[in-house]
Amino acid sequence: MTRSYDFGRYRVSLKGVPIGGTMDFYHATTDNWEYHLPDFWPDPGKYVLRLECVGRSAGRARVG
Repeated sequence: MTRSYDFGRYRVSLKGVPIGGTMDFYHATTDNWEYHLPDFWPDPGKYVLRLECVGRSAGRARVG
C-alpha cells in the first residue's frame, strides 16, 4: 500500500466480514508499506474486498 501525509485509517472486509485490524495509511512522507492480512481460504466464487475509511490517523496533524 501507499502511505502519505494526508491518508487516514482503513478497515478491510470481505463480504462484510472484517479481516484483520485497522490499517493506518498515514506517513509524514509518501512511501510504500506492506500490510499483512490473515490467511483465509474462501470457497470458489465472487467476493467483494472492501477498504473502508474509518477516520483520521492519530499521527496526522490537524490543518486549519
